[in-house]
Amino acid sequence: MTTCRKRCSLTVLACAFAALATAQSTENKKPRQWSVQATWSKTTLEDDSPAGQSIYVGDDEGEAYTLMGDYYLNKHFALTAGLAYGREGLLTNLGSGLGLKKSHRLDFIGGAKLYPLPNKWLVQPFIGGNVMVNPFSFWGQSGSKTYSVFHQNHWRKLNVDYALRNPTLQFAPRVGFDLYLFTSVALTMDWDLRWALGGYHRADLRFIDGPYMGQLLHYDTSTPRTAFSVGLKVDFPAKPVSEQTTNTLWGAILTVLGLWFTATDTSTPYSR
Repeated sequence: MTTCRKRCSLTVLACAFAALATAQSTENKKPRQWSVQATWSKTTLEDDSPAGQSIYVGDDEGEAYTLMGDYYLNKHFALTAGLAYGREGLLTNLGSGLGLKKSHRLDFIGGAKLYPLPNKWLVQPFIGGNVMVNPFSFWGQSGSKTYSVFHQNHWRKLNVDYALRNPTLQFAPRVGFDLYLFTSVALTMDWDLRWALGGYHRADLRFIDGPYMGQLLHYDTSTPRTAFSVGLKVDFPAKPVSEQTTNTLWGAILTVLGLWFTATDTSTPYSR
């Protein structure tokens, strides 16, 4: 076995030991009742423009900041509610930041999550879904503007007729996990697919100069959005980090480091 394989194998075993040890040390804790989490999300709207055009514009992107609360009906099932502020760009690949034009949205969120594993485990995967309502989406924005964009290593001028509107209602099935860093604090990550009712990102582009001068491109995006979120979550009632948990975590860290350096020590007779 090579040194690299040793290192990887021993690290995986050590991490498994750390997870098991930490899980055992928290097995008898009182169950959580509610939690608060703050997340940042990156959203993507896929390019759904007509095929056969001379230029591929690419997907639109956005971001959102979300504050959510979970209320646990039992150890495995939670109701969720929260608020999200987000921005989405139009023609992201042709502009700086999120795109040539941006829209803002405010979503009220409600949903549920199911945690299938016992609470004692360090990693808590979940499945669930959200309903997102934006009561301010009835007013879209449209217009025409000339932009200078950096395309194919040259600055080009183009005229853009755009139309933007945020969706009023979105249904979002989601999957993710909570990774507990301490007894009541977790790193949370999830992925969701947001099926939208209403809303659109459309544009007609006409190049004013360069090799594509005079060409007209139609740009549109697909209705579903994908979103990847990462954040921190705190359970309540919060529990202090016990000496047993601290010793377990330090023991796991030292075990990982010890096995790592053992695997990389080329002076041992078993290293190749």
